[in-house]
Amino acid sequence: MTSTVKPVVEKEQPKSIGAIVWTECEKIMLRVFDTRPLPVDFPRNLLMELYVARTILFASFTLGIRAGGFSFLYFPIREILGRFIVFMFTYLFLPLVGANIAVLFKKHKLTVYEYRVTMIIWAFLCGVFSTINNIHYSLSDYGPPNYFMPVIVGLTAHVIGNNFDGNRKALVGISVGSACVVSLSMLLMTGGISFGAFVSLLLCSVNAIVALQCMIYDLIEDGPGASSNSSMTHVIGVILIMLNFLIVVRFTGTYVEDPNANDIARATPLHAALSA
Repeated sequence: MTSTVKPVVEKEQPKSIGAIVWTECEKIMLRVFDTRPLPVDFPRNLLMELYVARTILFASFTLGIRAGGFSFLYFPIREILGRFIVFMFTYLFLPLVGANIAVLFKKHKLTVYEYRVTMIIWAFLCGVFSTINNIHYSLSDYGPPNYFMPVIVGLTAHVIGNNFDGNRKALVGISVGSACVVSLSMLLMTGGISFGAFVSLLLCSVNAIVALQCMIYDLIEDGPGASSNSSMTHVIGVILIMLNFLIVVRFTGTYVEDPNANDIARATPLHAALSA
């Protein structure tokens, strides 16, 4: 049975990288507020595959956060390039590189293997430079921001989501809400409840909603081809957790003169990755 759901009207894809990024942002806004019911032939198994890919990227980012705390990395980079160049490289150049990777993959100029390896390396570098930029800010009451659990969101949408196919708001709310409950439970068990934790959780909930809505849209419209079209969604997801990290560290952290006293990169990478 084929879907009768009408697609969201989108603009024709421009050619320049800057225009593509802007158009993708407009598309994301359209998809985030899309409340159409899911079609009966919705490929739910592919949604879980996309979330597995998202988890791997977030784990790579988290390992980069860990690696960026080593002095042999952050000291020469900050001393040679300076804070301004490092900041621009992290929050301007790296996002553009990620967008370019996604565009090349969508244009079939990268194989699936090349795309996956490149994205993992890119996410790792995003984590490394996120720490280098914030190496003087300490989160004494809480380790790295507690990122959302994409696996929990994906599992919930996969297992019980079919009961809410006719109500997109309930589907998104239950899927993201389940991850929120698990995340809060982990914070309680590890004693990580703090203002920074709640700020991070709030930001991550926005990230999770955006990601789920975009993936659902891609699967509705493209089915098996959604892996290619979701490449930009994965890039946006990593960029959002970069901004999440920046906001939480700068607004809830404490400035320390000696980077060796900083605890940004001290949390167990596996714990942070699983709570992505």
